[in-house]
Amino acid sequence: MNLKNKWKFLFLSLLAVNILMILSIFIAILFSPKFDEEIPEITSSQTEIQVITNNQMIERIINQYIDTDDLSIKIDESGVLLNTKYPVLGKDIDIDIQVEPLVHKDKIILNLAKVEIMNLPINVDYIYAFMKRYILLEEGLSYSENSKAIIVDSSIFTKEMDMDVTINNIDYKKDAWYFSINNLFKD
Repeated sequence: MNLKNKWKFLFLSLLAVNILMILSIFIAILFSPKFDEEIPEITSSQTEIQVITNNQMIERIINQYIDTDDLSIKIDESGVLLNTKYPVLGKDIDIDIQVEPLVHKDKIILNLAKVEIMNLPINVDYIYAFMKRYILLEEGLSYSENSKAIIVDSSIFTKEMDMDVTINNIDYKKDAWYFSINNLFKD
C-alpha cells in the first residue's frame, strides 16, 4: 500500500468511526426514557415493620397519653399496675388495680388480677360488677361478658398514633412487647 492509499484508508476509517458514533448517539437519544412521563408507583403488598420494646417504654408512652394526674401506669416484670385516685367526701382515695394483659386477635384483654383500695385488698368480682354498673367506658373499650376483663380494641392505637398498629404479643414478665406497624409510608 502506498502513501496515497494509506491516507485515504485512514481517512475513510476515521469517517466510519465518526458516523458510527453519531448514529449511536442518535439511537441513544431516540430510545432514551422520557422523564416528563409519570413513572407508575409500585405498591408493596407488605409494608410491615416489626417493633419490640420493653416495659419501661410502654409505661412512658401510656403515661404520656393519659390526660389526668389522677391516673398512672406502672409496668414491670411483676405486673401492670394502674394507680388512680377517686374522690370520696372531699378526700382522694388511692386505688391500685393490677391487670394481666393478653393479646387475642386485634384486641388486648386486660384481666383484673388484684384490686386494692387504700392498701386493703378488695374482692375482684365485686369491683368488676361495680365498674360494669357505674363506669362508662370510652369508644374502643368494653367489658368482657365471659371474664373479669376490659377489652381494648387495637383501633384505638391506630386513631391515636395515625398509624396502623397491631399488637402481636405482650410478655411483660420477660420485659418484651411485640408490635407491627403496617403501611407506615402510606400517603
